[in-house]
Amino acid sequence: MLSVYADESCKDCHKYLILGGICAEMEKVEVINNRLNQVRIKHNTFGEVKWTKISNAKYQFYEDYINVFFELCSNDILHFHFLYVDSSTFNHKIHNGGNPELGFDKLIYQLLLHKFGAKYGKNHKIQVYLDERTTKNNPDSMTQILNAGLAKHLKITSNSFTRVTFQNSKSSEILQLNDLLIGAIGFRKNKRHLNQESAQHKKKFSEMILEKAVLLEKPIKMNSPHATKFTSWDFKFK
Repeated sequence: MLSVYADESCKDCHKYLILGGICAEMEKVEVINNRLNQVRIKHNTFGEVKWTKISNAKYQFYEDYINVFFELCSNDILHFHFLYVDSSTFNHKIHNGGNPELGFDKLIYQLLLHKFGAKYGKNHKIQVYLDERTTKNNPDSMTQILNAGLAKHLKITSNSFTRVTFQNSKSSEILQLNDLLIGAIGFRKNKRHLNQESAQHKKKFSEMILEKAVLLEKPIKMNSPHATKFTSWDFKFK
């Protein structure tokens, strides 16, 4: 069983919206949590880890925390996949009945179908944890739609997706890791690192993530169809 932890960043007032997710074998999740908890104990830091909370005072904790991800990713225990999309190309009135939330769900569907279902669906059952948010929609209604998409577009007929549910990120170390990654990616994709008023520690942290991500896939690029550990997708509406 594969567990996927996914969320979005830069949803409001930014040119690029980022959606990303981390996946791991279910039996490895406890090991991952233990590794991250060791970092918390070392630095005596037990609050929620978030991109917005990175500070100079806690920088070394955040660096040690994200380095656990890169170590585990290099050993294929964790994988990370994300898409970015130009929010100026959204037209919810035409495509989503005027409902921005429906448009967001469609992007989550694209991420899960093509970046997780297509890569892992033939050999794994997949359960998905989305960061908890206020919505009238039942996330598990997406399960059947994802399996139908796998069968139609990718000829995977094993009903690979078993569940899509919400989880509070405060109770999930992997969702907190994911928040750091998509936050840093959005920071750079939206060119916040070029803004003189942006915090230096966030510039430094986002640059570190970029450098380590490139090394994970070197010599190929993150947007290559052959990338496996840390991949990107420049999503375009059709």
